[in-house]
Amino acid sequence: MIKTAVITENELMKLNEQFVHLQCQINFRLWHGGNDSTRSKREEAHDCMMKEARIMMSYKHRNVVEFYGVACDRPPVMIVMELCPGGNLETHLRKMSGSIMPGERIVYCLEIARGLRYLHRKNCIHGDLACRNCLISKHGEIKVTDFGLSKLVDEITAETKILRPQDRLPVRWMAPETLARIPLYSTKSDVWSYGVVCYEIFNNGEKPWPYLEAKIIAKSYKNGKLPNIPSATPPQIAKMMTRTWHLKTERRPNFDEIIVTLTKAHGAIPPPPPEMRTVFSLEGVIRRTPEEEKKLNDEEMKVTTSASLLSSASSASTAESIETSPTRISAFPFFFFRI
Repeated sequence: MIKTAVITENELMKLNEQFVHLQCQINFRLWHGGNDSTRSKREEAHDCMMKEARIMMSYKHRNVVEFYGVACDRPPVMIVMELCPGGNLETHLRKMSGSIMPGERIVYCLEIARGLRYLHRKNCIHGDLACRNCLISKHGEIKVTDFGLSKLVDEITAETKILRPQDRLPVRWMAPETLARIPLYSTKSDVWSYGVVCYEIFNNGEKPWPYLEAKIIAKSYKNGKLPNIPSATPPQIAKMMTRTWHLKTERRPNFDEIIVTLTKAHGAIPPPPPEMRTVFSLEGVIRRTPEEEKKLNDEEMKVTTSASLLSSASSASTAESIETSPTRISAFPFFFFRI
């Protein structure tokens, strides 16, 4: 349907008619403002955005929101992505709370972990993982969103860069090394954030330490003080969460290890039958037929097996390079300013 990362206005209108979700987060009146230096920086960010968009169009995974392209031939620029009618996971957890059985919560954890493993294998660090950035698809699957391109879009449209207003950062989800004067992001900082996502899942969408100031939380994390794991968390997952919050990044598990743990937990505490899963009570969310599910699983198995065979010789070095070479960020775009 869309062959390039750049979507024209006419294509955008056609997509809108087909009920594709449009996310317009930015006021692009700023695009034409500023001095030559500012415009030059924005043009550079625009080029980066186009490069990133082409990469993101290749991301195809059932637990990652599909990206269709960027409509940028005229303002306002829009990110065009897959529609997820079930909304975000945080809202669902808060609304359904006690109605969600433990087995279904484990499925949420497992699906998010699979999405993150896929992104990490693509050398993509999410950087803002939280239940609010996990969406419920039309088939009731949890899909990771709000990564990569949205950060670059914000850079294009921001008139000024606001440097680290710590009380406005999503501190509760941030690893200690990302709270340093020069933040260091890596796959292992995503792992820390994932532990907080599991906290949210087993705490009905409530964030850790809801009444503490961000600067106190940041200091607590740096000193190794962690939130109490919710009592509803299965023991094997609670143990895994503790590992994700290790101060030493190399001691945190990767998503291959996390998925092994969750798969065992999934076997010990199976999910409820589909008719009892709360995601299927949401408007616009429908179950796949057993035949459709089997076909999808078979196709995914083929892709996974093929990818494993192709990358077996280089996967270890690739994983090591991305985990041991964190990304240094000296300024945060608007994208990060929430808590």
